[in-house]
Amino acid sequence: MDAELSIKFNEFVDREDYAGAEVFLNKMREEAEASGDTEFLNSVLTLTGQLYMFMEPPHVERAEHAYLERERNMDTAYNILQTAMFYYYEKADAAACKEKALAASRRAKEENDDRVLYSALGLLGQTHIDLGEKEQATHVLREIHRLVIARRRFTIGDEVRFLERAKLAGIGVSEIRSIASDLAQHCPDTDFAEQLRKLSE
Repeated sequence: MDAELSIKFNEFVDREDYAGAEVFLNKMREEAEASGDTEFLNSVLTLTGQLYMFMEPPHVERAEHAYLERERNMDTAYNILQTAMFYYYEKADAAACKEKALAASRRAKEENDDRVLYSALGLLGQTHIDLGEKEQATHVLREIHRLVIARRRFTIGDEVRFLERAKLAGIGVSEIRSIASDLAQHCPDTDFAEQLRKLSE
């Protein structure tokens, strides 16, 4: 994220001047497109999506458009995952989230990005549970377990909600205990560590 752009954007948001922020971001977008600066445009589109969700009421469709544009500008695993999270947490659209989370996991494997892969799998697993797809959720659980066993680099905690919901649904309970027991020993976050300890019981 461009620091100067972020500071200026936050000044508008702090004043709740959303109209001014939109004008500013549109101008920044024009400059980024004119110069062909994809990195800067990525930052602009990220803030644009955030801006539309700050508004009251939130402009969900316009935020979605900004996030999809960001993907087209930079088709990275991280950007695809962020769109998946938008669908899940802002639009409550499990089917759309599933499609993006799956795409993010595939792209993360291509990019050798274990952090994004791990986060995408945790989100993907939740969508499978939402959609009643227990077999697919079990497959995701096994993928997560393989990453844990391989000691890949990822953020512990991104999997907790999926593990909790899978255990409640009776999916892979013994595997969940094994994953949670392993992760609890290495988790630096005390709250997540406690949740993992409970899952390992």
